[in-house]
Amino acid sequence: MIYVIVEYGRIYPCRNTDLSRNETTIVWKMSDERESAYPIQGKGLDPHYPAALQGFVGGLSKDSVYLAFAVFEDSFPEFNITKRIATAQGVAYGWEPFLNKEAPVSFSPEGHTPRPQ
Repeated sequence: MIYVIVEYGRIYPCRNTDLSRNETTIVWKMSDERESAYPIQGKGLDPHYPAALQGFVGGLSKDSVYLAFAVFEDSFPEFNITKRIATAQGVAYGWEPFLNKEAPVSFSPEGHTPRPQ
């Protein structure tokens, strides 16, 4: 599973196509056992110019990858574009709405936060 943050009108995959951590468009911070992802505003993939996004999705192993989108309310139209690209390329996906813009998406052994609304 690859988490993808959809915020600021951009797409921020938490992993690269080789499954290494994306440190180009996301700043990662550790606190206790929790790792928080802070997307860099303006640095993510722009779905309105889909070539880079198509390249990312096309570079994934369609048989073993699932995209889990964390969609913030400011970026629902961009999520719709992105899910169409994923579907067209045969990549499975799911999504959860996130309404709390004040809290970063965080990962721990217990799962991720903020919890979906």
